[in-house]
Amino acid sequence: MTFKEFAKQNHCIWLTPKQVAKLMQCSLEHVYELAKSGRIAYIKDGKNVRFKPEDLDEYEQNKYVRRERGFI
Repeated sequence: MTFKEFAKQNHCIWLTPKQVAKLMQCSLEHVYELAKSGRIAYIKDGKNVRFKPEDLDEYEQNKYVRRERGFI
């Protein structure tokens, strides 16, 4: 399921860091690090951080690596 599909299904425009971490199957800290390093775009409103599903789908498409043999 893409981030955009998840957002549409749950009737939301922006995703929370917790939702992103769950969908990416990673830690909340990793999501914040991706945002802090500029690898994924985000919006900050006071203490709240939110992500556009389209930006997250683009990030995943550009970072996906397929290997022919083995891992790394």
